[in-house]
Amino acid sequence: DSLPGGFDRVSLKQKLFEMWDQDRDGHLKTFELLKLARATGFDGTEEEWSSEEYLRMCEEQGSSPAEGLSEANVMALLDDESDSGCYFTDQELFTMLHEACAGGSAASNAPAPSVSTASEAASLTRAALKQRLFVMWDKDGDGFLNGPESFAVAKCTGWDESLEEWLK
Repeated sequence: DSLPGGFDRVSLKQKLFEMWDQDRDGHLKTFELLKLARATGFDGTEEEWSSEEYLRMCEEQGSSPAEGLSEANVMALLDDESDSGCYFTDQELFTMLHEACAGGSAASNAPAPSVSTASEAASLTRAALKQRLFVMWDKDGDGFLNGPESFAVAKCTGWDESLEEWLK
């Protein structure tokens, strides 16, 4: 089964990681990783997450809580079907990405933490958000949205026809 937009599993995981990595440092820290935790069903408070679960997850992955989980750690977690993993099917990954860009899913609905640094504040500007969306949709990284990539945008804006109809 091919997914809309020409996405494959690797690119879906990479796009989700890029979306979650708000400060673009290559690691998911407390509140960035909370978005993944919410997608896996974590429904605790931010305090429970930051003081318990986040620390446990970092320890299990051999990561420093100050640094967070690396992209490699997150990619492995998304493929790990064990009890300590966060496995999602390709379709579930696509749905998370699609719903996040449409503005309402477990991948993005965690309350935004308070902004405590200038770099965090900058990441929340309209321009930064638009750039993040473009990077997420530009699967091949060429700076342009080709037909399948623009189909992902169309789906986010309400297009309900097939990829084949979109490419006509």
